Amino acid sequence: MVNLYQILELPIDATTVEINVALRKYQQLPHANPKIVRAVDEWLLVGATRKRYNARLRAEFPEFFQNDEYEIEEIAEEYDTESECEYDFFDTYTPKLWSPNKVAVAAVVISPVLGAVLTAINWRELGRDDWATPQQLWAKRFVYAHFVLAILAILTSWVWVLFLGSVLAVWWWWHGGGRAQYRFVNAHFADFVPQSWRTALIGAVVGWFVYLLAAFFMLLFAVLLGLA
Repeated sequence: MVNLYQILELPIDATTVEINVALRKYQQLPHANPKIVRAVDEWLLVGATRKRYNARLRAEFPEFFQNDEYEIEEIAEEYDTESECEYDFFDTYTPKLWSPNKVAVAAVVISPVLGAVLTAINWRELGRDDWATPQQLWAKRFVYAHFVLAILAILTSWVWVLFLGSVLAVWWWWHGGGRAQYRFVNAHFADFVPQSWRTALIGAVVGWFVYLLAAFFMLLFAVLLGLA
């Protein structure tokens, strides 16, 4: 059994606020283990569950409750938090994800924006909000950039600009986050529970409809002004 208090460098009587602060600090570590993050959420931040966890912890680590000077390094030698944490405590942890392989295909076939959004959601499910945020920002920036490219294509009739922009966006997304998640999931969570694609595809259809509708009105406006 892994001692979550030791990993977060917290006393056994830490408050919920202290646990949340320590958890955020832990998530910033380069090799923060998503299983640890999920365990803290499910075991230390839920009152009734925390009591059961503490009781089990007391049985296995009585010295942690008896000696305030019990060193963190002693536990660190026993449990490597960067490993796959193959303890019975984590046996039930199976994330629900969109397959990184299929996300890559969706990014190419449908839109790199969809790829970035699904990658961000996957990172959050894995407890890595710090890796999810860049993907969300990238998706927003590409949407803005694509509208700029659409305006340029309308004004210049350079339709190839849109195609080139999409190709570069897919390449940028893959090297900026898609590939990292593909490797991470295959290395640590090959047995993940697949997410349903229904919501994702509906969102993609709605997104494309809004984009094409906006492009139509931009083209109409340009024609009325004699710009296209």
